[in-house]
Amino acid sequence: MAQGRAASGRAASGRAASGRAASGRLGRGAGGAGAIDRRRWFRYHRSLRAASDRPLGRRAPAAFPVSCTGVGSAAIPRRRAASDDQVEEPLGPWSGQAVRRRAGSDRRPAGRLHPVDGHRKERKMGGEIGSGGPPRLLIVEDDDAQREMLCEILLHEGFEVEGYATGRDALAHVGERTYAAAIVDHRLPDLSGIQVLERIRALDDRIPVIVHTAFGTFASARDAVNLGAFAFIEKPSDPEDLVRYVHRAVQRSMELALFRSQERYRNLTEISPVGIFHADAEGRYTYVNQRWCEIAGLTPEEARGEGWLCAVHPQDRRRVHALWQEAIAEGSAFQAELRFQHPGGRITWVYGQTKPEAGVEGSVAGFVGTVTDVTGRKLAEASLRLLDKALQQAQVALCITTAGGAEEQRIVYVNPAFARLTGYDEQELIGRHLELLYGRNTDLEVLRRRQRLLARGESFAGELIHYRKDGRELAVKVRVDPVRGDEGAISHWVALYG
Repeated sequence: MAQGRAASGRAASGRAASGRAASGRLGRGAGGAGAIDRRRWFRYHRSLRAASDRPLGRRAPAAFPVSCTGVGSAAIPRRRAASDDQVEEPLGPWSGQAVRRRAGSDRRPAGRLHPVDGHRKERKMGGEIGSGGPPRLLIVEDDDAQREMLCEILLHEGFEVEGYATGRDALAHVGERTYAAAIVDHRLPDLSGIQVLERIRALDDRIPVIVHTAFGTFASARDAVNLGAFAFIEKPSDPEDLVRYVHRAVQRSMELALFRSQERYRNLTEISPVGIFHADAEGRYTYVNQRWCEIAGLTPEEARGEGWLCAVHPQDRRRVHALWQEAIAEGSAFQAELRFQHPGGRITWVYGQTKPEAGVEGSVAGFVGTVTDVTGRKLAEASLRLLDKALQQAQVALCITTAGGAEEQRIVYVNPAFARLTGYDEQELIGRHLELLYGRNTDLEVLRRRQRLLARGESFAGELIHYRKDGRELAVKVRVDPVRGDEGAISHWVALYG
């Protein structure tokens, strides 16, 4: 009998130990991934008792979470006061109790948070804003034990955490690094939590700030909310509630970053000097910016789908469509020069290019592209080709030399007529001095007069004796004129021989 009772006692003791082990964890199941150790949280609570005379246990936050853009005090929901000696109180995220306090009293009623998100779900965070790493949190807490415990809990949740003991140390990094959220103690050795909140919002208003304090008052909660605090939570707080607020703050930060990124993209596309368009995976246009419409002569509605092909010049349409279909089939980039023809007949040369957008598992989600107006370049190229043909076919011999003194003038261009006149090939003349063409009967006085005029930047006209490659003399009439650059300085001399 005694042995049976002893065995039964040991079994009961084992069950009690098992129960204590099970109750020692809170969150996503005992011993499960991401579970919060209640004993660690109780140690955190005991560290708070050294700084606060309030009883240990869960307490209601002094204010509810608000938009990180901030709200005015008039927007805080309130309950009507029951009598003149009571004051209206903001409605917090707790339920089941009258939310009133006597005038002059700062004590808050104990309450229970609304399950705003239901039970806390495990979330896979999308990384720090603007990077692929875990979200980075900023902890500002002067108590070493509390700061260490907060960092440990949030690291356990998968965040990257930076903790600082003073407000100035934390603010020194706000402008340099990106934080997904911040938890700030109200009482700090150098600045108040309200001051830190205000400066964080001034440096980077994308950071949701949670004010976490054991000395919260209605006035401080109101000031925090008016300055844009995401939440104002009194210590000691339930770990589930604090972690849930952090997750919600990080989610808000990511949503704001996404919204601003999209807004920035829209603004850039609207002011861009090039036409920008987007097409789906099938090559159908879904978006064109204003500049694209100006270049193509179509409205956004007319360009959607395959309507953009109507802007392509009829002589280029089949070629461009074939290249576009090939890029879609291969999921590759597209590049082509083509012509847009406006409804009024005006023709615009453009350079179009696209890049595929990566989808899931290597698929193509769509295409983003640009069209650049290259009409000016195409006209300049056409003019140069025309000028080159004119020079090549002209019967007047032409030679261009560099500017400078007599010793610095080197041949940089001759047309075919000049080569025929002198008997030299073009390659034999480029880079040579004009002295190559002088001989014993060349009038030196005429050469000196020419050089004096050129030194003053004036034109020269006269007759000279030149010598062909085979040694025969040539009596030629020469006219030399300066070629000036954009700033008016002489860069070359052009000589015509008759």
